[in-house]
Amino acid sequence: MRLVAPFLDRQGSPISFKKFCSLHSDPNYVLVGYTAGEGWQVMTTWTGLGLVDEPWETSHLFQLVALHDSGGAVAWFASEADALDGHRLCAQY
Repeated sequence: MRLVAPFLDRQGSPISFKKFCSLHSDPNYVLVGYTAGEGWQVMTTWTGLGLVDEPWETSHLFQLVALHDSGGAVAWFASEADALDGHRLCAQY
């Protein structure tokens, strides 16, 4: 993985390390979505890091973690809208 820009806000704009730390200390800013049921939960968060796996990809600014009694999965998203769509789809499954 490489960094596109060290730190990004939820809109994908570069921010300073000081601003990143401030935003990361606010759970209402970090938590994008949380849904749980019997034996499962889905949590989507803002990472604030401009990480990418490949040069042609966009940043992995949001992370979705889905946990179930039988296992789990992780997905990354570049935009909050895509992260929310992924969260809704995963929570409905």
